[in-house]
Amino acid sequence: MIVAGGILLIGVLVFAASLWLSIAYFGIRPFVAAEYGQGLPNPSAFGDRVVGYAEASEPQKGVNRVRLRLENGGERVAWLTVRDTTAPTAEPAERTISTLVTLKPTDLIEHLADADLVGVSFASVPPFGTVGDYSVEILLEDVSNNKTSLESTLHIRVVNEGVTIEAGEDAPSVESFLIDDYAVERVAGLDAQTIRTPGKHSVFVTIDGETYETFLTVTDTVAPTAETQTLFLKPGTNPDPADFLRNVSDGSDVSAAFLQAPDPDVRTFQTVEIRLTDAAGNTFDCTASLLFTDILPITIEARNSVLTIEDCFPDGVPEGAALLTSFITNRLGTFSVSVAVDGTEEMAIIEVVDTTAPVLYVRKQKYYTNHPLPTEELYTAVVDGTETTVTASEIDWSFEGVQTVTLTAVDAAGNESEDSFELTLVRDAVAPTLYGVRDRNAYVGEPVAYLAEVFATDALDGEIAVTVDASAVDPNRAGTYTVTYTATDLSGNATVKSCRFTFTNPTVSEEELRALTTEIVARVTTPDMTKTENLVALYRYVYDRITYNGKSDKTDWRKEAVNGIRLGVGDCFTYYATLRALLDETDIEYMSVTRKGGATRHFWLLVNVGTGWYHLDANHNATAHWECFMWTNAQCASPAGFWTFDQSLYPAVATEPFVASAVIAAEKAERNESIETE
Repeated sequence: MIVAGGILLIGVLVFAASLWLSIAYFGIRPFVAAEYGQGLPNPSAFGDRVVGYAEASEPQKGVNRVRLRLENGGERVAWLTVRDTTAPTAEPAERTISTLVTLKPTDLIEHLADADLVGVSFASVPPFGTVGDYSVEILLEDVSNNKTSLESTLHIRVVNEGVTIEAGEDAPSVESFLIDDYAVERVAGLDAQTIRTPGKHSVFVTIDGETYETFLTVTDTVAPTAETQTLFLKPGTNPDPADFLRNVSDGSDVSAAFLQAPDPDVRTFQTVEIRLTDAAGNTFDCTASLLFTDILPITIEARNSVLTIEDCFPDGVPEGAALLTSFITNRLGTFSVSVAVDGTEEMAIIEVVDTTAPVLYVRKQKYYTNHPLPTEELYTAVVDGTETTVTASEIDWSFEGVQTVTLTAVDAAGNESEDSFELTLVRDAVAPTLYGVRDRNAYVGEPVAYLAEVFATDALDGEIAVTVDASAVDPNRAGTYTVTYTATDLSGNATVKSCRFTFTNPTVSEEELRALTTEIVARVTTPDMTKTENLVALYRYVYDRITYNGKSDKTDWRKEAVNGIRLGVGDCFTYYATLRALLDETDIEYMSVTRKGGATRHFWLLVNVGTGWYHLDANHNATAHWECFMWTNAQCASPAGFWTFDQSLYPAVATEPFVASAVIAAEKAERNESIETE
């Protein structure tokens, strides 16, 4: 024993000596302690000369061997003792459950933390299934016997704390008050008045014979709304604010009060101000109109006649009552008129309605293919108290034969009526009429206005296009050539006429003639003259300027126009040519006319200023001082044969005598109206 003890002592002394030498000589701690879960300590924990680990693994509880790397490059073995001395941690978790639910201890904690495995248990199991509020002790113990306890709160309920709704919403379901899926036997406190009354209200739910209290909280954050209406009341009536309201909307009860009360002495429309207040104090302000009147609003059927005093008093007109406003009841809507009652002017409100469908009068129609008619020409009349629109069913205007057409009339109120008729379409077989195709003169080498004074009209198509075939003409060589004109209407009917154009070499240029006529027109007319006033001025110039001597060159009208202006002598051709040249400076429409028959030739013009065609001839001599200014055929009948012409070449001449003063007045009135419109 003594020997063994000595040996042990000697060993301890040797180990101690070695440990002392390691620490003293090498500066190394061979044994270091660490907490479990914190990993390897910093190498410097083994001594200042240790710069790192040469060999080490994730430490486990107990003694772990590590190899250290020293600053001199050497290595040493050391021992790391790892222990678990830290108790586990967690946070309590408050829970609310139903009586039908059981929890595990881990359900009442959260954020559990420890370096090792932890056991979780109840210190005492809560009374699951029993309603109440409980403080539950939870025990935590890791495998190293480190222990912790904490307190969690557990609420066991059948019903929740309650439900919140906006006043006026639908009542919440019973299920919304329950914690779990219970079979409810009875509910009290969810009546219609409760859900409209702001506040916190008790609700009682009975389950399995036990009654539980929860709460319904009713809030009201929305102001009431309402529509207002105009009131018409007899004088002396005291209206209530509610009389002006309709469609009041709010989740709670609403009261109304005047902010601006009506004035009983006013006999025109007045505005009243009303405030709505709900049970929570939310407010809504609105306005309405009020009229105190002895004449209550009336409704009458639209008609094209004037409102009468009898219309305003359908139950009998008071003595002395009279209309002060004239009103035609052919417009839909609400209108006011003034009425005198007992010497006081009052306002009557008239609502014009239209409840009667329009009456449409149609007729059998016969017309031509490919010539659509506007709808208004398909009926003779439409009768209604308001403006009416008429539409027609689809019509095939290319179909030759009979087809049924339906007309629909819709008035301003939407009342509708229909009627049908038979429309017979036939082909147009009448060719158009060509005017102004006559033998004419032209100048060699100058542009030819083949369509000047030439036009065509058709009974159905009106004025239509004219084509010219001048292929036989050599405009650069003197001679007489045939020119053919063709006019074709929409139905394909064509009229063809030919005439001769005689080309002569010009003796007077167009520029030379224009220089003379431009100066004359500027001298004898003014910019503010009407078309007829210009015509009068130019006619007077030619009539007064030229003296008849019976001589002219009838092959050259420009030459004769210059002679008329410069020399002032000539015959009918000179008068004609000069007046024609001056009219070319205006926008006055004219056509050249040559006498048909007779021993000599005679020339003059047909002119249209917008009132129809008339004869215009400035020719006169010492024995014949007529003034043929815008004459009709009847006025040109004497002397017999003097103004005879081929009427088939020209449009019809007006039959009403031309009164220059009246035409000028109408032109000025039209011009002034146009200026005012602009």
